[in-house]
Parts: sequence; structure tokens; C-alpha cells
Amino acid sequence: MQIKRTLAVTVLLVLLALSGSLVVVGQHVDVAQAAIASGVTYNPSCKTTGGTIVSAEALNPNNFNPDAIPGGNDQAYDEDLNLYDKLVTLNANYSIVPDLAYNWTISPDGLTYTFHLYHNVTWSDGVPFTSADVVWTIEKLINDSAAYASAYLQDIGSVTAPDNYTVIFHLKQVDPALLGFLAWYGTFILPKHIYASIPDWSNTSANLHPVGTGPFKFVSFTPNSQVVLEANPNYFRGAPCVSKLVFQIIPDSSTALQALINGEVNFDDNNPAFADLRLVNNTSQFATKIALFPDTWYANFNLYSSPFNNSLVREAVVMAINRSEIAQKAEDGYDKPANAFFPIALGWAYDPNATQYSYNITEAAKLLNEAGYPQQPNGTRFSFNFLYFSGAEEDAIATVIQSDLAKVGINMIKDELEFGAWETASESHTGWGMTMLAGFQGPDPAQGETRWVLPGVGNDFGGYNNSQVVHLY
Repeated sequence: MQIKRTLAVTVLLVLLALSGSLVVVGQHVDVAQAAIASGVTYNPSCKTTGGTIVSAEALNPNNFNPDAIPGGNDQAYDEDLNLYDKLVTLNANYSIVPDLAYNWTISPDGLTYTFHLYHNVTWSDGVPFTSADVVWTIEKLINDSAAYASAYLQDIGSVTAPDNYTVIFHLKQVDPALLGFLAWYGTFILPKHIYASIPDWSNTSANLHPVGTGPFKFVSFTPNSQVVLEANPNYFRGAPCVSKLVFQIIPDSSTALQALINGEVNFDDNNPAFADLRLVNNTSQFATKIALFPDTWYANFNLYSSPFNNSLVREAVVMAINRSEIAQKAEDGYDKPANAFFPIALGWAYDPNATQYSYNITEAAKLLNEAGYPQQPNGTRFSFNFLYFSGAEEDAIATVIQSDLAKVGINMIKDELEFGAWETASESHTGWGMTMLAGFQGPDPAQGETRWVLPGVGNDFGGYNNSQVVHLY
């Protein structure tokens, strides 16, 4: 498809690797309980009830408002999944399924969406949930351009509620990706009775005392230590089997993995180094499984300044990075180079014939000379900072890239930051040349528009701006 070829060549982001994502779960953790820890909700038929699941989490939450935060609220996302619900959500196969809306219809012209809401839903403070909460949340998202979901809800012209359990979206134009957007990220329904009177929903004490409709209720948050949730006995799908969730903040992936092996935690949500899997495989009480996840590591160039505002330099860097080496050395052979932006887990959208630049350091050196960056007597052409957030896998990838670029005379300085600091640094236009990230890239490729190609929106940290690509999207 032309759009994929255009993205692969013109955008010139470096697709690094990661077609899969690793989850390590101890055998002593019941599958249903692990599902709850992941935010999967269902009507449980509990063989036993009670107990606590402890999950090792890499990120320290800033707050528990899942919608208002510019750039999203990854730091509290696992907690938010258990505290809140959306109109529709995604199942384990990334298909759109009911959540607060038990069904919906779309008019033949594609311009009217009618959602029918469950009647037996209450907020965790006991206030009944109604269509007014949905109308308020969606309108707030549309009108707050800083909210992550705002950009991809702009096709909604108005939202109405003819009764307490029906919500109607009136679209300005057809948007085939709308349901996917609603099921994806930053679209949790929030309580109108809490937020409607608050001038700034991104900066309020209410964000530290969350009230939701989800399977668990907020108990406490100790920064840099833990978040505690308890089962919501009035959850509309049925009370969870487990009584309590504890999200233990353990930023170091090796420490978190050792805590899992020692039995100190039941679930590890960190990204361990793939080489560390040997520790788990050599421990008899654990088993490992690899699950395909719609996620691709990629690197953004900073187009605001030299040297990466020069397309020849960008092209040279892509050719100088050996992505197969990354897959083998940094990913221990579990992953493979990505040749397309849309991950293979989105099977219907993945183009197996898409291609990337081949590894060619000779051609890369020629391009750098042509761009005006000859090799100096000390062997270096130029230096730049490479931003990435803390993690064993992230550091392993950055190390391989650093070694590859050194072969063509580029001095790459690794700049590993805590997630919040990385986010702040990446959003600035100075002090870095490339920044690396990944993230859930589904369930619809249209989400790539906010991730990559809309200037100043989403994760377009580098300032990429190409009207042809925007038009193709």
C-alpha cells in the first residue's frame, strides 16, 4: 500500500524491533487473577475469593486522571484500567467489545452512533452512573485540545442523551476508526458530579482520590512506594475474585524480576532484559510465554535543528543501524526487525511486503559526506544525545545503536531518563537529536496519525510535518 511505503521512506523514523511483548507470570498466580491485574474485566465465577495480588510496576503515578494529562497517563495506566471503564474496550485479541455500553448501532450513513448503557452501574462513591457522565466526558475531551484523546475525537459534532441510559454521537463526517479510538486510550468515562465544577481537571486534588466505575476502588497511594486498590463489591459485572491489588513501584527491571522469582510479587509488569529470561527459565516454579503485541520500537529524529533537519543525515542513520543485530543482541533473538509501522499483531492492517532501508554503512558514510559531515581527524563527524526512558531492554537497544553509529563516525551519547523526565525532555525541541519509544499501536492504523504525523500532536516529538502523509491518512 502506498501509505505504508510513504511512511517507511519519507518519515524516516528508525523502526528498531519489537513485534512481541513479554509477560512473565508465576505458575502460582491463577489465570483469572492475573487477568484482573491486567485490567481485564468479566463476570467471574469464583472458585475461591479473597487474597491479594502484588504487581511490580516500573512507573510512579503522577495522578489517577486517565484522560486529562497531555501525552497520556502511562504512569498510572494499570491502576486506571482497574478503577475506570470506557464506553467500549478491547479484548485480548484487540477486538472492540462492550464496556459501559452493552450494545450500539451505527446509522446507514455512518454519521450517527447510538450507545445503550448498562442500568446497574454506580460510581465507587455510590452515586448512580448515567448518560450525563458520558456526555460530559466526551464533550470535555473534544474541547480540551491538551487531552491526548482530543485530536482523534474531532469528527464528533455533538453528543446528546435522550434518557439516562442512551447516548448519541452525531458526527461531522464519517470516521471508520471512531470505535477503535473510543476503545483505545485516554477515553475512560469520568464522574461528572466530581469534575464538572472543577476549572482545571488536570490539576486538582480529585485526581489523587479517584472515583470510578471499575472492578476495584482506590484505597491509598504512597508516592514511589505503592498504590493499593480494593475489590468493588458493587461492580456491575460482579465483584472480583481477589480482594486487593497492590501495585508496588519497582523501577529497576532486574530488581522487579528478582522480586517475582523470590515470591515477593505475583506479577511483573516491568520490561526485563530478554537475556534475564534465563533466570526465569532456570527456576522450576515459573514458565515463560511470548505473546504477540501490537507494538514497535521506533526512534524520532529532532527535525527542529541540525544535523537531523537534513534528510541525507536521517537516511544515513537509518542505513547505519543494524536492526537484525538489535534483534539478536538486545532482544536475545525473541524479536525481529520491523519493516512496517503497523505491527504484525494487527494482521488485517499489516503489509508483509513492506520494506525498510538495508543496513549499508558504506552508503551511509557517502551520504554523510554529501550532507556536509565529513569524518574529522579524531574519527567523529558529529555528536548528539539519544533520549530513552529507563529500562534494561531500552538500554540494550540504545547500546547497539550507539555501537553501530560509531562505525560511521557518529558519536551518540546515551541519555537514559526516568519516564517523566524523558517525556519532558522529548517534548522540548533542544538538547537531543533522537528519542526512542514504543507503545500500543492498535487497534486501528488511523491512530498512527496522532502518533507520528500531526505536527505538535501526540508523540510527534521531532516536529515531522508532511502534508502528503497527512492527506493519505
